[in-house]
Amino acid sequence: MPDGDIVHVRLAPRYQKPYKQICEGRFGDAELAHAVLRPLKQDLQDYRDKPLKLIQQVATELHQIPDEPLLKRSVDWSEKSQIIDRCAQQIGGHRIAMELAVKACQQQLQELRYSSGPYDSTEEMSLSISRKYVAAVYEANFKGRVPLAQHYNGVDQVTVDARLQGMRVHVEQGIDNFAAQMIRNGSVTSLRCPPMARPTIDLDYDLSELSTVGAEG
Repeated sequence: MPDGDIVHVRLAPRYQKPYKQICEGRFGDAELAHAVLRPLKQDLQDYRDKPLKLIQQVATELHQIPDEPLLKRSVDWSEKSQIIDRCAQQIGGHRIAMELAVKACQQQLQELRYSSGPYDSTEEMSLSISRKYVAAVYEANFKGRVPLAQHYNGVDQVTVDARLQGMRVHVEQGIDNFAAQMIRNGSVTSLRCPPMARPTIDLDYDLSELSTVGAEG
């Protein structure tokens, strides 16, 4: 597909080609996931490091919350939620990115409130929130925007949903990889897509398309 072709009006230009490939059904789950991870990486880099700064600050705050059920009863959960919002306001940054980062932090707070399982370090807490943030970006910028009444290539929504579900494990692995890189490097600047296994494609398909799926972004 030539650059600039819009086949899905709700998706950004960088997601058009992965979406088209999903509708065509010529690539396997791993290849389709890798095609989506490339623009996802670009989104994270466009959003820069302020969401990560918020995540690290909030992780430090939340790591102090006790895991023991009796001690949890003394926690002012409303105040903790307000702290997250205040931190985000003080940091500033890309509006959409910070909204998604706040969402991830609030999800982490609710998990701590209603479930057990202590985090051994602030870094481990940061990694957990970062996963939620990257997943939120994927949902907001791609997966959540995909549903349409009529898809490219005449594909129905059930088929598209099935292909997205098939990609899920590979996308989640990519999300984990991005989150780990963010915490390890303290930045999104040098993010790289995870390596992909050798793809399998239809023998009749134009091999020139393959390079656009497997290329490193």
